[in-house]
Amino acid sequence: MGDVNIDIVVKIGNFPTKSTKIIAKNIGLHGGGSAANTAIAAARLGAKTRFIGKIGNDMLGNFLKNEFIKNKVNIESLAIDEKEKTGIMIFFISSSGKRTVIGYRGANRNLKPDDVKEETIISSDVLHISAYTLLDESPRMTAVKALSLALKNNILTAFDTGFHSETPTKTIKKILEKVDIFFCNEQEIQEITNTKNIEHALKEIKNLGPKIIVLKLGEKGCLIEKGETRVHIPAFNVQVVDVIGAGDAFNAGFLVKYVETKDILKAGIFGNAVAALTISRIGARSTPTKKEVENFLKTKKLAKIK
Repeated sequence: MGDVNIDIVVKIGNFPTKSTKIIAKNIGLHGGGSAANTAIAAARLGAKTRFIGKIGNDMLGNFLKNEFIKNKVNIESLAIDEKEKTGIMIFFISSSGKRTVIGYRGANRNLKPDDVKEETIISSDVLHISAYTLLDESPRMTAVKALSLALKNNILTAFDTGFHSETPTKTIKKILEKVDIFFCNEQEIQEITNTKNIEHALKEIKNLGPKIIVLKLGEKGCLIEKGETRVHIPAFNVQVVDVIGAGDAFNAGFLVKYVETKDILKAGIFGNAVAALTISRIGARSTPTKKEVENFLKTKKLAKIK
């Protein structure tokens, strides 16, 4: 559950200065949105996946709807907003890899508690929510409803902070009381806990409620903590082409494998493999199939992880 957007990716040499014009090296239009990316990635990995979110009744919304259908994501809970436009994110990426993002959340802001049906939640193995739902009151209340339903019915819950300065830390912490699996990176966990000490940060987050903390470390892989067990899993060495959506891809890989095995080591390795294959291609939706991940792991002599 969460945002679904159109991503307009503009590749440039250098960022423009005031009152100048530049020529883009390339412009691409892709489906995006953290939660939507995760849903599609999970479906490609063989999971039966549903998406809860909102699009506008417009051409861009139809494009996103068709992408869900093409990737076999159930869209019975994809609501249509008759008044608001579909969300758009514009990424400007320089030759050095730095990026500037301009976002218009559009229909995502109007996701309502009534858009969530109890049967959708309780018939699932895991409910995953992205933090973009916390930016506005209506989707925030929707997230709380969904998490509460999951908690009440013993459904596994997962949350990716995707931390934003606009989201109060107390709001993040309140949500974490209802979360089983928490995905974050180093900067996010430091900002939430207001400490640079990762050990102290992990302890504070654990005390808030999450049973599993997944710390995404980029090129250093990931660190996963469950109870007294902690594992650090190095990243795979691949040629990086595009890092947009890498975290969403990892989340999908981790959740699919964890639901299947309840093993954090296998889930972490599988998540790393999904992310590695994704960043070696262009686009946040360039995620691999289950077969591609299995073949990749075979080349790394990790066939048993499949």
